[in-house]
Amino acid sequence: MIFNFWYGYIKPRYENKAYLLYTDTDSLIMFIETEDIYKDRAERPDIFDLDYSGDLFLMKDEMKGKAIWQNVFLKPKMYSVLPVGHDSKTPKDLDIKDPKKKHGIQKAKGVKKCVVKRELQHDKFLECLRIKKLTRHDMYGLCSYDHQIYLERVNKIRLNPYDNKRWVLLDGIRTLLYGH
Repeated sequence: MIFNFWYGYIKPRYENKAYLLYTDTDSLIMFIETEDIYKDRAERPDIFDLDYSGDLFLMKDEMKGKAIWQNVFLKPKMYSVLPVGHDSKTPKDLDIKDPKKKHGIQKAKGVKKCVVKRELQHDKFLECLRIKKLTRHDMYGLCSYDHQIYLERVNKIRLNPYDNKRWVLLDGIRTLLYGH
């Protein structure tokens, strides 16, 4: 379905004005040069979920109409998407909670959701990409050994700028598949 959507609809319609930025098993993030992408979507209700009904076989706008300002894709399942008007900064004092501040979407597979939400805002992803530094974090969880429950501390990779599935070009941003 994703393949047919990209090569059967997007590429014929937009040609050189459409670029894939990130792909996953069931999603695409793309850059498209057009006058009005929402008008274009409205022309094809057979392809797009225009009212966010959750239909399984229609393409959805996960940003729900918000324009994307910046995005950082470090590797598969480790990315940050920042919509226009959202705050990119991680708060200095992690105990201060401001419910009015929005930070976009951050995903980091293998990192607990509470750590991602509290400590991994968009600026951390940018910093990781720019200085090419792997960062680690202590995470705590309950585990059981011989029917005894313990609190276990695990030091896991938090952000990793090294994509092991693609060849990173000299600009440090663009990539090619291995074996290209």
